[in-house]
Amino acid sequence: MWAERLKNFGSKAFRILLYSNAWIALAALALSWQTEFLLLGKISLRPLHGFLFFGTVFIYASHRLVSLNRMPQGDWQERFFYISRGQRWIYAYAALSLLIAGFFYFWLSPKTRLLTLVPGVLSLAYVFPVLRGGKRIRDVHFLKIFLIALVWGWMTVVLPAADLSLGGFFAIWPMSIERVCFIFAITLPFDVRDLLLDNTQSVKTLPGLIGMRATRILAGVLLFIMALMVGLSAWWHWYTSAQLFVLLISAILAMYLVYKAHPEQPDVYFTGWLDGTMILQFLLVLIVS
Repeated sequence: MWAERLKNFGSKAFRILLYSNAWIALAALALSWQTEFLLLGKISLRPLHGFLFFGTVFIYASHRLVSLNRMPQGDWQERFFYISRGQRWIYAYAALSLLIAGFFYFWLSPKTRLLTLVPGVLSLAYVFPVLRGGKRIRDVHFLKIFLIALVWGWMTVVLPAADLSLGGFFAIWPMSIERVCFIFAITLPFDVRDLLLDNTQSVKTLPGLIGMRATRILAGVLLFIMALMVGLSAWWHWYTSAQLFVLLISAILAMYLVYKAHPEQPDVYFTGWLDGTMILQFLLVLIVS
């Protein structure tokens, strides 16, 4: 009886963490710290981290609210029911997160603020209908997954390195390729999950074009490229052997989750476990170092 109650409480708490967008914001924070740790061997708490965390909460909360209003109620998936029940709270904490992110933004160095402009504008255009016909950038055929991977790679590798005045350090470029490939691979299943939503809005995606088998092969190729970049960084002694090992383990785990992904999987599988590979990767790097 108590075990069942504890299980239900844990399940509800985890869903609150997911659907409040704190989970994906923690993932952004974790990858930013991972970059800092791999480059300097330590982590810190700076205005950039506050900006990344609360900016991510705002962007993802806004995206869910906009998507809710565009999705026919009869086609709602699990996450849309949670969002619909808590819309007032989501509007409130999205607005609060925007204010807090703005506060941290003005504490960033001028160089770091400048480097946030393009990915920041792209993120807003991804969420809000700024294109002709009320379209968002994510509604442009085949574009959204490339946009997500590039923006996340920039915000969690290039931006932290620049904020630490390490922008000229050559190690950030293989790390950037490694990160973009990893994000691209674990984002592909989200396009699989969103096939119904994208079909409703007449948006073409890679999984919809090439099918599930080719999507899994593509994810494998991307994770193989990631592994090559990790190996290159270890060969140049930027990563330790232990860091090399756990990063490869994280790639193998991500490949397993991508392989098991299909549209009938619960939303927790995508929002929880696949997004959680970013947090796990950071924790593994931290533990073995």
